[in-house]
Amino acid sequence: MQFCNRNKEIEILKNTREKSLQTARMTFVVGRRRIGKTRLLIKAHEPTAFLYFFIARKSESLLCNEFVEEIKQKLHVEIFGTLKQKAGVLTKKFKDYTIEYKGLSMEDM
Repeated sequence: MQFCNRNKEIEILKNTREKSLQTARMTFVVGRRRIGKTRLLIKAHEPTAFLYFFIARKSESLLCNEFVEEIKQKLHVEIFGTLKQKAGVLTKKFKDYTIEYKGLSMEDM
């Protein structure tokens, strides 16, 4: 499949990334399957390292484990503790970032 006519979308994603250096931002790309969403994201962020999470129809605990592994591999950081399902909100400080997990709790190892 050829990649073309996505310059406007790439520019929007690059502008969002630049703004995220000043203020935290989260971007969702939604659309029908097989129209090039993943390829667009990869192209827009080349050659920068980034985290990509595909939210499949899996249990929350499995998705969380995959999320943690992606962070470890891409950011080269160690995660202490485990995530497990539980009602409530957990706020965890990581370097200069605060991560809020809704419906999860951190269980120390």
